[in-house]
Amino acid sequence: MKWVTLVCLLGCSSAPRTASPPPATAPGLVYQVFVRSFQDSNGDGNGDLTGLLQRLDTIQDGQPGGDDLGAGALWLMPIHPSPSYHGYDVTDFRDVHPDYGNLQQVDALLSAAHARGMRVYLDLVLNHTSSEHPWFRDAAAGGSRRGWYRWRKDNPGWKQPWNVNGDVWHPLGAEMYYALFWKGMPDLNYANPQVVEELTGVARFWLRRGVDGFRIDAARHIVESDAGVLVDQPATHAFFKAYRKSLEAVRKDVTLIAEAWADRPSVNAYFGNGDEFHQAFDFDLAQAVVWSVGGEHAGGVREQVARIQASGVPWSYEATFLSNHDLERLASRLPSSEAAKAALSVLLALPGTPFIYAGDELGVLQGSGPGDEPKRTPMPWDATGGFTTGKPWFPYSADMAVRNRSSQLEDPASLLRHVQWLVQTRQAHPAFADDSVQLPSSEQDEVLPVIRGRGAAMVMLIINLSAEPVGGVDLKLPSQTGSGVVDWTLDGTLPPYGTRLIMRW
Repeated sequence: MKWVTLVCLLGCSSAPRTASPPPATAPGLVYQVFVRSFQDSNGDGNGDLTGLLQRLDTIQDGQPGGDDLGAGALWLMPIHPSPSYHGYDVTDFRDVHPDYGNLQQVDALLSAAHARGMRVYLDLVLNHTSSEHPWFRDAAAGGSRRGWYRWRKDNPGWKQPWNVNGDVWHPLGAEMYYALFWKGMPDLNYANPQVVEELTGVARFWLRRGVDGFRIDAARHIVESDAGVLVDQPATHAFFKAYRKSLEAVRKDVTLIAEAWADRPSVNAYFGNGDEFHQAFDFDLAQAVVWSVGGEHAGGVREQVARIQASGVPWSYEATFLSNHDLERLASRLPSSEAAKAALSVLLALPGTPFIYAGDELGVLQGSGPGDEPKRTPMPWDATGGFTTGKPWFPYSADMAVRNRSSQLEDPASLLRHVQWLVQTRQAHPAFADDSVQLPSSEQDEVLPVIRGRGAAMVMLIINLSAEPVGGVDLKLPSQTGSGVVDWTLDGTLPPYGTRLIMRW
């Protein structure tokens, strides 16, 4: 068996890269953008769609090589009108928040992204609206949309599934209405066919405009039972089966991605019989990767990969990630930027579709203060910020002098250059097009070998999850014929949190 070391340790320059493929249902990398924090084009301190368009070449320039990240798709957090900064309480599903722009600017972004071979996914909040939405105001006044929400005279005592003290029925005059997350987000009533028809129409509106798919927020909570079971109802699964079928009638290659924040069996249930969601975020794997790097032990990743392989659900269903807008920043949950390199090496070594939250490729830290805003700070483009010519809507995070894109482009050993190298490697080598994965045994618990591909085209990434150098890595590798294993010892030393890439021809 011949393993040939082609790319050595961290800090190596870019590997060869192929041109961007045409849009596909499973892009090689999805980049999550909070528009308000990405780039401000007019100096008002808020990011907008024009600013995102101006920076699109940093994400994907549509050409081989270059300094872009190489993402094949964008996931935009809610862009609809909303009374909140985050947009998850929508007041108009068919329009754009005035801070961000207008529908014509959405069209321009879609056109530019598609020209670069990128897909664009929108965050779609099906579960609820804002309490300021005209639908809810009409319902509260006893109008024709009364049945679009749930009302009752008394409080049955239901609680949020994640908070035993969290009430979900809220008073309004002499009545109460159901709002799972908080009183400003009343839940829509999907037992009403008019609601189903309207929200199906919303998705069709965006598909016809050129959007390629949707990340469905709070997918587990669409339907609640009359007995107060608020998650994973059979009616929720039935809704998504019908929803997918209806949208595929408009756009056959539409992608639906579930945010079902739960354990693996609950998440996998949203695969259905291959007729519900195309993908779902894997929270268990995300947690295992961060814990394995923080704990310097590969056991957590090995366990989760084994569970995925035993689940019967294909790797194509896996939307893999390490962080997002609801979690503490990746770099703040790990000991160092070098540790973040190891974590992102694991993410990009495994099958599935990896998602990276904007800024994590730079090691952006958690901002200061309570609430969720510190997870969503403005993007640092250079040492002075570069996000806006005005006052940013929220302060930048700390250590911006080195945790910015401009500085890291100049440093071949930076986190950004490491991520670019890994993404380009995924694009360039055919082994990554195969969902097969093996994690050979190693005598060093802190070492994670990942083999991708099969037959003549195979790749192995050996990742040191610890803060100490590791030498003489002993591995048991599958033989070329698949008839057994061979012992193999890595020459040289893996540096702290280092990655070695080895290819077999």
